[in-house]
Amino acid sequence: LDLVLSAVYDGRPNDFYWGTGNGSFTLDSYHAGITTTNGWGMAAADFDHDGDVDLFSERVFRNDIPNQNKGHWLQVHVTGATANNAAIGSTVRVTTGTTTRMRHVQGGTGKGGQDSLYLHFGLATATTVDEISVTFPGGHTVTFAGPFAVDQRLFVKEDVASPVAAWAPPF
Repeated sequence: LDLVLSAVYDGRPNDFYWGTGNGSFTLDSYHAGITTTNGWGMAAADFDHDGDVDLFSERVFRNDIPNQNKGHWLQVHVTGATANNAAIGSTVRVTTGTTTRMRHVQGGTGKGGQDSLYLHFGLATATTVDEISVTFPGGHTVTFAGPFAVDQRLFVKEDVASPVAAWAPPF
């Protein structure tokens, strides 16, 4: 997991921190390609449908790390039935082996930004997902037992019995 901070002061650069995998981060905006100033908000989404997260500020920062360095991933899009349609406020948990990763569906992120409603889970070397659990606003939880294939996008609807896989080819 990496961290990006958008600058809101005149002339100040945006900061990009590489996650080290042990809970700490290393500042390296230059090698990450985030070299602009005055970002005033940033959003994250898989713009080019290649399975990694791209960043948007005053321009698009495509994540073009060579495939041999990428780990596996899963993207989950949640739709509410009794909750709001975008499922904002939901919590999604993805379990691989003994590791559970968690993301929240948010309606706004940062200053004037909106991240993608497709939640991205970096899975490292995991080759299957054992379980997906979604807690919707109001507390209703649905849990789906795997195995689920990695490197795909799944759609989860609050009132449907199982996730549906769908994907668009990379641009």
